[in-house]
Amino acid sequence: MRKIAIDEGLFVEVERVWRLFREVVEGLCHIHQQGIIHRDLKPVNIFIDHDDHVKIGDFGLATTIIRQRHTAVGVPDNLDVTNNSGTPSSQLGKDISHTGQVGTAFYVAPELSHTNRKTQYNQK
Repeated sequence: MRKIAIDEGLFVEVERVWRLFREVVEGLCHIHQQGIIHRDLKPVNIFIDHDDHVKIGDFGLATTIIRQRHTAVGVPDNLDVTNNSGTPSSQLGKDISHTGQVGTAFYVAPELSHTNRKTQYNQK
């Protein structure tokens, strides 16, 4: 349905584009209010139904928002360092609930792990 809308000149219908965009934003606001972060929002995951309304799909990578307040990981509350922008760390890590614990855990390829240092590589 989306490809048909684009192929039929959706970009020419300015009012419709803004209405659909507003529906995407309203949908995101709704899922955020429910404590969900989509994490994979892109055009192929935005659908237009038969009534010309937006539906957000593919919640396979979605996660929940952590509602508690966190401080920056590894930085004690009493340590006040600054980043490149000059902002004290005490202001940086006060509320990272929307970004903390989201994403892929650290990954090390097996051939780089400490337990497998004898791996030899050749020209291939």
